[in-house]
Amino acid sequence: MRYPHIYDFIMTTLGHPTVKVELTAKQIDMCIEEALKKWVQYQGYDRKFEVMNAEMDVNGYDLPKDVRNPKEDILSVYYNPDALDFDDMSLYLLINQYYYYFRSSAKQLMTDYTMFKGYIEDLHRSLGAYGSWELINNTIYLYPRPRRNLKFMILYKTLPCDTEIDENQWVMRYSRALARVVLGEVRGKFSNGILGPGGAINFNASDLFARADKDIEMLLDELKKRAKPVGIVTG
Repeated sequence: MRYPHIYDFIMTTLGHPTVKVELTAKQIDMCIEEALKKWVQYQGYDRKFEVMNAEMDVNGYDLPKDVRNPKEDILSVYYNPDALDFDDMSLYLLINQYYYYFRSSAKQLMTDYTMFKGYIEDLHRSLGAYGSWELINNTIYLYPRPRRNLKFMILYKTLPCDTEIDENQWVMRYSRALARVVLGEVRGKFSNGILGPGGAINFNASDLFARADKDIEMLLDELKKRAKPVGIVTG
């Protein structure tokens, strides 16, 4: 069971073991997953990075274990193959030298400097000093192939770990609210009650629905108020 604390919380607060709670483990898991989706909708994913070792002449590497959906979760790969045979600093010294020349010269414009800098950066990229990457069958491939042992970093988004989810009070309470809805649907099948030794036994389906609606509204309002701000996109 992935989330034992949430499972026990739901069953206990709904009356187990004093009364029978007609929910299966699969139904409770579905409630937890729906609560987690709603949490992510307003709180977003966690961002993590992992620094990995790249070996000489090896360009394919396995992803971190907690990357569940690589095509959507991989945000970027930072890789500098350092493939140039001459000192990279010479390029930047040259750029700075031309910067001061253009700035002090009445005959040259800063647009010329910007174009020159872009040309140097294109040259830098073409010769392999800027690395690229590709995702194929859940494997990260680095280009150009590393010429020496070095490190690269993978930035990705991921859900909180199972332990953090299992201790998340909002997810726990929202899961219970959804479980009340499911339990209400089950008990609603016996709206007329069932016969018992002392007469008809009625179920509290309507009470479960009313309590669930109230909790869901309150919890969604709470979640929206503490939602993370939307980032500003320019371009």
